[in-house]
Amino acid sequence: MPKIVSGRFKGHRLKAYNLSSLRPTLSRVKETIFNKLSSVEGYRVVDLFAGCGNLGFEAISRGAEHCIFVDKSKRAIRIISENAEALGIADMVELRCMDVMRFLETNFKADLILADPPYNYDKFDSLMKALASLHNQCKIVLECGKDTEIPIPEGLELTDKARIGDTIVYFFEL
Repeated sequence: MPKIVSGRFKGHRLKAYNLSSLRPTLSRVKETIFNKLSSVEGYRVVDLFAGCGNLGFEAISRGAEHCIFVDKSKRAIRIISENAEALGIADMVELRCMDVMRFLETNFKADLILADPPYNYDKFDSLMKALASLHNQCKIVLECGKDTEIPIPEGLELTDKARIGDTIVYFFEL
């Protein structure tokens, strides 16, 4: 069961469902992500491929003011809703049960986009192009497996990269 590692909800365990395709971000990966970001105070965050909401709730715990959780699974959206209620922050979250690529075509504002696609995700080329074409000036954090090839299209600036075990985290700016 994933837990929030820092901030006002530190130690709170998030409800998750047991599914082989669900791979919640490890605590040490979250620590690395948020240490490198330095601060998310007041940020508007988007959590793509949200699962149980692990990354987005970590951002809220660390001071983000709002998070849009995007996942195509109704079950995942229900779990995220339950976690938001348990934390008492339902008014700080927006739930979108839809495909991530479709969501990226909508009009939204964000200071930070957190993307943690499944390790078997096979649309990185399309995802990266969609992220590069956004009109937001924002930071993007992409988590993937160590053997995943990430194309970096024009428009995305790679600012940092970290390897934690079998995970690589990329940091971009638009």
